[in-house]
Amino acid sequence: MAAVRLGDNALAIGDIFGGNAFQVCLFLLADLVAGRPVLPTAGILNSWLGGLGIVLTVIYVTGVVVRPDRCLLRLGIDSILVVFVFALGVIGLTALPT
Repeated sequence: MAAVRLGDNALAIGDIFGGNAFQVCLFLLADLVAGRPVLPTAGILNSWLGGLGIVLTVIYVTGVVVRPDRCLLRLGIDSILVVFVFALGVIGLTALPT
């Protein structure tokens, strides 16, 4: 939020990529430490969050590579898609059994 207030969009996007990539790297590290895949045994909620992080990162990476010029409400198509997917992810998270 501070990066956006400062107008440093690159820092804000870097923070988003870094946070999502770090979460996925933790699964890789856990796999290496355990010597077997841990995601199937991590539980459905952790698997959901891991998958959501991967999907959001892919959407933003695609947006950075493609660089669409069109905006709606000062948001690029990729940002609108991320908000929609994130909302679906939260709804799905509340719908999953604990």
